[in-house]
Amino acid sequence: MTVAAACTTCTIKDFYIVTDKDGCLTLKKTHDYLHQIQGQLHLSGTHCYTPKKVHRVTNYRRKLKLEQPEKYEEYLKKQKERCKKGRDNLKKQLSKKKPSREALQKTQHQLQQQRKRQAKYMKTRFLNISEENHVKSKKGTVATRNKMQSKREYNRDKQRICRSETNLIDELRKTPKGKSAIIGAARSLVQKGYCKKFLAGRCKLNRRTLSARYATKDGPGHLLLISVKEAYNKYKKENAQETVCFSRFAFLRPRNVRLLNKTHREYCMCGYCLNVRNKLLSLEHAKKSSGPKSVNEANVLETLLCPKPSSQKFFAPQCIEGKCSKCSDCSKTLEERYNDIPEDKELTWNRWERFEGKAVLVAKTGRKQELILELVETDILHPAQGTTFFKHLHTAQWQQTQFSLIKDNLPENWILQVMDFAKNRGINYQEEIKAAFFANSQITMHPIVNYYQKGSRWPGQRCLY
Repeated sequence: MTVAAACTTCTIKDFYIVTDKDGCLTLKKTHDYLHQIQGQLHLSGTHCYTPKKVHRVTNYRRKLKLEQPEKYEEYLKKQKERCKKGRDNLKKQLSKKKPSREALQKTQHQLQQQRKRQAKYMKTRFLNISEENHVKSKKGTVATRNKMQSKREYNRDKQRICRSETNLIDELRKTPKGKSAIIGAARSLVQKGYCKKFLAGRCKLNRRTLSARYATKDGPGHLLLISVKEAYNKYKKENAQETVCFSRFAFLRPRNVRLLNKTHREYCMCGYCLNVRNKLLSLEHAKKSSGPKSVNEANVLETLLCPKPSSQKFFAPQCIEGKCSKCSDCSKTLEERYNDIPEDKELTWNRWERFEGKAVLVAKTGRKQELILELVETDILHPAQGTTFFKHLHTAQWQQTQFSLIKDNLPENWILQVMDFAKNRGINYQEEIKAAFFANSQITMHPIVNYYQKGSRWPGQRCLY
């Protein structure tokens, strides 16, 4: 069937676009051709006019041309653009090639085969499981799942090793020795195990777990008291000559050193330190600018006090005592650090307070000014016991350093003991009556940790009860 379309750009002569079965375009001049075709044409940019409508449109154009020539030119311009779009759309539709019958049959056959395979898989995998082979199929499913999980873990570890080696090579390429330095440094890191000894042998970074469940060939189980990122920063400060990236440092962590997030809860913590940490977390969470974040109470000294020399382990005494003229104004330093936080923004933080003689965790809400004022006046300058938080933190770090120094340099036939009370342990029967449940006995434990010289430079450890 042929299609007719009236050219809307012509005002006097009526041209019609005609297409035959082969898709060829021809032109007709007479109105009689429209009378031969009954129907309407629905193509964008073209119209099918009857003789009466064509006569009416022609009179309108003549009248518009005589009375309003400018409007007539705009009208012609719009009609030409509309007609051009119609011709382009018509050519696009006619130029589209339909797929052959063989291609359609091939596609349909492929879809049928795919549906059959899917149905067969669903039937054998999930449906029609008889009672005889239910246990067997379940075992097979669990084995398959475990195999897939082990494969995913293998691929994950392989990718992590590749990333760490790539980062290590990128950093070591900056050294002047070139390729030989890369090979030598990589071997020394693996053989000497600086990172392993740093993570496994530092008491201020971890505490020993009493359970033998996490003990490996590297030693007894330990639990990190800080994150791996903070441990890496401490390692870089104390071993500036060693070139090792963070991914390699984390990869060389001994298996017996448990991560901080592996513990289900933290107890017997310092209330002064925890109050400062909660406020720092709230401020860092609201901070918009990028850069190093202070998410630990130990970062307060580095943030608020003057920088310490590279040769010193501790900050200057006048800075810790608050007598330094440069760093004595803590509020001003905190305001400059968190100046991008809006003044009217509501912040939320937690604080341990005394309520009716008991320590209670209280959730507080306020603006940045209120949080900084409470942090400086209550938690840093006057926490408790007539001392500042700077002195409190410095004393803890100094005591831990002295303990590590004594432990690492024990003379022969000497023993270093750490003794303390533990929490009471309850005695419960496996099958217990109600009267025994409400009147159970408790045992007070007195653990003692002994450190002694074992022949190497790392002392041995024994735990007694």
